[in-house]
This record gives sequence, structure tokens and C-alpha cells, in this order.
Amino acid sequence: MEIEIGPGSHILGRGTEVHGIVGNSVMTAAIKPDGNMHHLFWPSVGYPQHVKDSYAGVYCARSSGAFFAWLVDNRWRRKQRYLGNTNILETRYSNEEAGIEIVETTFVDYAVSLLVRSFRVRNMGERCLLRFFYYQTPAIGENLYGDAAITDSSSGVVLQYYRSYYIGLGFEKPHDSCVCGICESENRCSVPVSDGEIHGPKVAISIGRRGIYTALQLNLGEVDERGEATATLFISASRSYYHSVSLIAWARSLGYEQLLTRTRRYWELYTETTKRPSADSHIKSLYNRSVLTLKLLCDRRYGGIIAAPTMDPDYRYVWVRDATYIAAALDIAGHHLEPERFYLWCVRAQTPEGMLKQRYFPNPRYPGPYWSDQLDQLAIVVWGCKLHYDITRDKGFLYRVWPMIDRAADYLMHNVDVVSGQVARSGDIWEEGNVRHIYTAASVYAALNNAHYIAEVLNKEVPATWLEAAKAVREDILTEFWNEEKQRFIKRLEPYSDALDVSALALTVPFKVVDASDPRMVRTAEQIRRNLRFARGGIGRFEGDPNYGGNPWPIATLWLSLYLAKLGRLEEAESLVEWTAQHATELGMLPEQVDKETGEPLSALPLGWSHAMYILATSMLYGDASEYL
Repeated sequence: MEIEIGPGSHILGRGTEVHGIVGNSVMTAAIKPDGNMHHLFWPSVGYPQHVKDSYAGVYCARSSGAFFAWLVDNRWRRKQRYLGNTNILETRYSNEEAGIEIVETTFVDYAVSLLVRSFRVRNMGERCLLRFFYYQTPAIGENLYGDAAITDSSSGVVLQYYRSYYIGLGFEKPHDSCVCGICESENRCSVPVSDGEIHGPKVAISIGRRGIYTALQLNLGEVDERGEATATLFISASRSYYHSVSLIAWARSLGYEQLLTRTRRYWELYTETTKRPSADSHIKSLYNRSVLTLKLLCDRRYGGIIAAPTMDPDYRYVWVRDATYIAAALDIAGHHLEPERFYLWCVRAQTPEGMLKQRYFPNPRYPGPYWSDQLDQLAIVVWGCKLHYDITRDKGFLYRVWPMIDRAADYLMHNVDVVSGQVARSGDIWEEGNVRHIYTAASVYAALNNAHYIAEVLNKEVPATWLEAAKAVREDILTEFWNEEKQRFIKRLEPYSDALDVSALALTVPFKVVDASDPRMVRTAEQIRRNLRFARGGIGRFEGDPNYGGNPWPIATLWLSLYLAKLGRLEEAESLVEWTAQHATELGMLPEQVDKETGEPLSALPLGWSHAMYILATSMLYGDASEYL
């Protein structure tokens, strides 16, 4: 039987990956709506990626004939959901032709690097002989060269490996048959299936970029009409052959039900500690899902927070800006450990000169590919540290991050003209180029003010020029970035652009350069509301946005909601939160953008920054975020 390897049927137009995610902040898996696990990240939340395709199949033989299909085939009807307030994903499959219904429950154990995929198969037709199959093509360490697979006959575990990465696959009961094969090409594999049985070699080594695959068979026996049988697969990850095998042995000793119970209880306890807003059920539901999603983006080992668990576009990096908004949202939601660990990550990532690079791998020692330094990414971390202190009143935290804040303020001072208040050109919030952007200036103002405040809390002596520079920057914003003719704050000065930019709202939320009621801010916000709104609703980033031709962004939409709530225009703010909730996926995932024509998710999904802004905007309306933002 031939199996095509490719991107699958659940890639929306222009590259958007649609999937649910499960994980434990060490191992993260992305599951498409068709049940194909197309990403498995380990031992960090976004790096490296080890799987190309990973899915199940079923064989049913009746007196009237035999049926076989992989669950990714189009012959199945499917429905996905999360089980309550957990990161446990359920996928339901039904096939009228075969008379089979399947309920899959997928999760990563909360404590160890073990993925569990349990399939409860129900026979809706006459008595049948059931056999279950699981297929996986690896890309160990994001690599096709040299991948290998071997069957450990003593344990009934198949190991896929490359160098020091070992991915183990084993059913809860030892498999009845397996095959380790070499693909015919990079995009095609043939699994030998004959009369519902697989046969072939038990060892495979990749040739060039052709890659390898593994298929396992589990015989479920004769199942009566309306009867059920279960196949549970464990997938482990380790740096050691024997540890990967032992993880599956440990999982077998506990059993599926105990693994499910302990992981479900972990996520329920996590949700119970969330500060929930007093909102309608559907708003609160997406709020809870947002908190759970952000938790999955926080790396347990290093403390970094990635932007999104996606490879198209590749957002598996720690953008300090995105991560700080995520940390702020988690702080507002009552979860303080992840934000503290992120700010301590920043201490380790900071350069000796005091700067933070554009983006990093989860390990703070390794900057990701980058093309510009961005002053706002350094400045916002200082703002975030103060917010964390305002909420937790943890003075010990401030002592731990003070060396970073001190160096950050010093670095920013070298990029501010204290007399004119001009902030030096740098990469901007939208990463368009080396510019003098209004958002960057506002962030620098907030950083210098907050650094001085933190110094006072800790009784640290710092230069008086920090406050002088902050005042000068504010004056420069109010004079140079204000366009009297257009009656609004403009996007940037060098190179000049008087375009509307939603990030000008940062002058009020979160950087507090001016009050929400300042007439200049009111006029700017009104033009944003009127001119950046799309026919399908939602707010765009700025006039002339070239990204995918310009679309509504949940980030921009919720930023306006935050501002309007601050101004007291609550109904308008609520309508923007409502629009965002309506454009979440069925699993409660928020994208980077929403297609202006179709209303479908576009670009990275789920995007952590979008979920963070949803938490902040919802808390501003229905919680206590207004005390801090």
C-alpha cells in the first residue's frame, strides 16, 4: 500500500497551518484536524522538530468484505475538541462505509517526555476482525539524512533515531508486527500491507534524503456489532536508547487510564489557579483556552517563551516583545512562575553591552537568525519587570533582575539624545526596517521611567539623566510625532511616514505617555477605529500594510479594545473582543491575522501574542487589569 507524504489537506491558503497543540513545556506536538501529528518538538517547546507525518490506520474484515484506511484519508468525517479546561485533545472519526467510529485522546504526560495517543474503536456494523496500524515518518533533529530505525525485540518498542535523539514508539500491549522501511523518495513511501498484515524489515537506515518510516500493527481481535476495542500508543523522546525504551515500559506499567487521570488533574489544577474575568461563558472559555495555550509556549528547561509552535511561518523563536506581552498576560491571569522564569531568561540572554537580540532559540545562549536590533524589545522587558512587581510585590524578584535592568537603561541612554529626546533609529515593532518609530520611542520612555522607579524601590543610586531623558523623549513624541494637519500621531519620522499605525495606541496602553482622554490620543484612536477597520470587521496594523495584502489582526483589534476600555467606551471595546472570539478556530486558537475576504485564520496559528492581547483586553473589561495597564 502506497502512502503519500506531503503537507496534508489542512493547510489553508497562503501557508496557514491549522492544528491543535498538546505538550508539557518540554515536549510539544501539533495535531492536524485529520489526526496527522506533523510536528513533534523536543526537548524545547519549539526546537528541534522530529516528525514529518505520524498517524493511524484501521483494518476491518467482515463476512461481506474487508476495509482498510488511514485516518488521514478523506473518507473519514472528523471533529476535534479539547477536554474541558485541559490540554488534552480529542479527535472523533466516523466512516459510514466501513461502519467504524473512533475516539482518539491525545496528550503529553505533564511530567515526562511521553506522548499518549489512545484510539477507542467502535464497530457499528456486523462482527468484524479489527487490526490497528500506526505509521510515522521521522525527520529527527529536523534532518532527513542519516535517520535510522530499529526494533527492540525484547521490549516491543521501535526506535527512530539520529545522533543523540531517540524517538520510541510502542503500543500499550506489544505490537503483533512491525516494519522499518526506506522511502522511495523524499515525498513518497510504500508500506507493505497484504490482507491486513504488514511484513518487512525490522531495521532501516535513510539513503540520502529519501527518509525512513516505521509502521506498527496491533491485532484487536474479533469485535461484535456495537462492540469496542482500544489501541493506545506511547511515543517517548530521550537522549538515550535505553531511556526512551524505559519511558514506554514505565507508561505500560501505569497504564493509559492512570496517565490520563494524572495529566487531566494537572491541567485542571492549573486552570483552578487562574484569575478568571466575570464575563459571558464563551468569552471566558476563550480566555481559559488562551491561558492554557500560552502555558504550552513557555519552555520549562530554559524559561523562554516562543511566539508560536509553527514552521510555516517559522515562529518557533523567542521574540522578546511577543514573550513580554505573553508574560504580562499570564501575570494578569494569576500565573507568576512563567513570567518570572522568562525575565530571568532575559538576564541570561542579555549581551554584555546590555542589548537583547531580535529573536532567540529557547536556549538564551543562541540567538536565532536576525536582521536588526530593536530597541523596543529591550525596553519592553523593563516595563514587564515592573508590571510583574506591581502585581506580585516580590522585591526579591527585582533584586534578581536588577543587573539586567541597569544594563538595559544604560544601553537605552546611549541611544537617546538627552537634549532633543530623539531615540536612535532601530528595527521597529513590525520589523519593517531601521526607523524612528513612534512605538519604539514610547517604549523607551516607559523603560527609563520604570527603571528609575525600580531603582528607588531597591535603594539603588542611578543617574538623574534617566528621568531627564524620559521627559525629553516624551516631549519629542508629543511635538515631533504629532501631525497638526492630520490631527493624529504618525507612524515614524525617519524615513518619514504620516500613516496611521495602531501601535500609536501604546502611548496610552501600555506605556502611559499620555492619558486615554488626551484630545490628541482620542483623535488618533478615532481615525484608527474608522480608517483601519475592514468590511468584515477587525482592525489592521497600519495604512498600506503589505503583509498578505493587509488584513485584520487580532493584536490590532484588541489593542483598540484596550484603549477604548481605558477611555470608558465599554460597549465598543466589548464588540472588538467579541469579534476576536468569533474568529478563533473551533479549538479556540487565535491566529496572527484573519483573511479579510474569507474570515479564515491566516499566518501563524496559534499566535501567543494574539492570545496574550485577548487575555489583557478581556481582563481590562471584566477583571482588574485596569489597575496595572
